[in-house]
Amino acid sequence: MSNFNKNNINGWLILNKPSGISSAKAVGVVKSILNIKKLGHCGTLDPLASGVLPIALGEATKVSSLILNEKKSYLFDINWGIETATGDLEGDITKKSENIPTKSEVNDAIKSLLGKSLQTPPIYSAIKVNGQPAYKLARLGKKVKLEPREIFIENFKLIKHNSKSSRLEVVCSKGTYIRSLAVELGKLLNTYGHICWLYRVFAGPFNEINSFSLDSVRDLSHSGRIDDAILPLQRGLDDILALNVDDIVAKKLRFGQKVAITMSQNEKKVLVVCGDKPVAIAQIVNGYIAPKKVFNI
Repeated sequence: MSNFNKNNINGWLILNKPSGISSAKAVGVVKSILNIKKLGHCGTLDPLASGVLPIALGEATKVSSLILNEKKSYLFDINWGIETATGDLEGDITKKSENIPTKSEVNDAIKSLLGKSLQTPPIYSAIKVNGQPAYKLARLGKKVKLEPREIFIENFKLIKHNSKSSRLEVVCSKGTYIRSLAVELGKLLNTYGHICWLYRVFAGPFNEINSFSLDSVRDLSHSGRIDDAILPLQRGLDDILALNVDDIVAKKLRFGQKVAITMSQNEKKVLVVCGDKPVAIAQIVNGYIAPKKVFNI
């Protein structure tokens, strides 16, 4: 049995969230299993969606915003000919059409969405409007207006198509709503569409290969092997320049002190490590390392 200390977990647990549970509820279950206080998820998945949900544990919560800003990939099914109030299976049917697009028409439509564009988020979303989540206002029957936001579609392809639905795969920027993509594709194809299945394949550096089901997390915790599921804090920061320092410099940085360094170029963001331990996220300015977020590990 491992001697892993649950009270000192600092890293990432990549949950393969099941359908039918909110992201917040899933995190609550993990919190109960691990019996830790400091954790949070990176990038909400709708209750009907499943797949990769990175959960920051302990000191990793200090850099969870970096994962939120990363690109993501989804597999999803669109049912054609029906639009719903929520853009997925949960909402009431609002519009219908007998027009079902062909495979070639779908391919042409998704190609037109590649690159930068403006997307209006669904009103049934967690975006705040005057301090209230938009979905709460929408459920009260209040008029909700959300401003379009810039998104970027890096890759978009049709996986399979039949007389009722299409399965697609997309790689997109943060803030992209797949439900809104379904609605937009419906308009481009002179019909309607809604999401009937949604799976997140990866979020930033974390993919489904790294993920564990709730049952697996529970089993590993009960058997004392939960460390098998925890990725090190640095794993979420692979794309940031790493700078190795000695114990003396590390100690100063942990106390929030600037430290002189023989490095000529400035860097807006570096990961400072001491051996295999992360020390801080820092800036290098005019020959000094200035810590911005210090890890208490």
